Amino acid sequence: MLNVIVFLVAGLLGQAPPSSPPATAPPSGHQGQITVIDQAEVPAREMGVLKRLHVKEGETVEAGQLLAELDSVDAELAVRQARDELAIADAQARHEIKVKVAELTHAVAEAELNRAVESNKKFANAVSVTELEQLQLDRDRARAGIDEARYELSIAALTVRLKATNLVAAEQAFEKRKIYAPIPGQVVTIKKRTGEWIQPGEKLFQVTDSRRVRAECLLNAREFAEDLTDRPIRALLATKEGGPVTFEGRITFVDPEINPVSGQYRIWAELPNPDGRLRPGHRITLQLAPAPAAAPPPPSAQ
Repeated sequence: MLNVIVFLVAGLLGQAPPSSPPATAPPSGHQGQITVIDQAEVPAREMGVLKRLHVKEGETVEAGQLLAELDSVDAELAVRQARDELAIADAQARHEIKVKVAELTHAVAEAELNRAVESNKKFANAVSVTELEQLQLDRDRARAGIDEARYELSIAALTVRLKATNLVAAEQAFEKRKIYAPIPGQVVTIKKRTGEWIQPGEKLFQVTDSRRVRAECLLNAREFAEDLTDRPIRALLATKEGGPVTFEGRITFVDPEINPVSGQYRIWAELPNPDGRLRPGHRITLQLAPAPAAAPPPPSAQ
């Protein structure tokens, strides 16, 4: 009724009724969808109780940032024990007292044997054959004692290496009870809460990096038969404020397989998205740049 009155009044005044603004036609192109490129499901590497969360949903993280920790009392004790065992083994490897004692014992036994031999040279049968054999046995046993002490010292050195390896293993087991962000991005999902039991491989976080996104769409193989890899592309995102927002990118993947029913194939284009304007699931319009002109043939020789 109100529209009729406005029309009549405008007619009486000799003016045309106000017209509504023309609708903006949607941009021409190929319809596509935005998907993420870099997204990680972050699992636990050890079992245990979730002790502490260091982030919240929606928080932006950097690669390598600590996200959560499992209870690590046993792992800490294992690291301390491994360090003490390494210190003991290192001290034993540096302790050469057994070698020195064995060398001194051998020197004494050698001296006693030499004195007995010299005595027999001066006085016949001053030292019996049995006593000489016993002195020779003592000297040989002392010499073997040196070899045994040196062998034990080499084993101590190898034990140091073994204990060092055990310490590294204990430290790695302790480190596995910490969960780090594998990529930069935003924490989209946290699937466990403090105090809950965690199994190895269980997904705890989902981290999404939206600074680069992928535009996917289907093209007709008859219309685009040439190779489109690295072709510039323009993505148009419709907005309520007015015209569409434009994003520039390049085609990074062309599916080699054509659907036999529809005659279409998939393409992907990477688009920079530093401000996060493009979000996974957005419907966009893709416009391909024209194919580059073919180079003219070389002039024929006259």
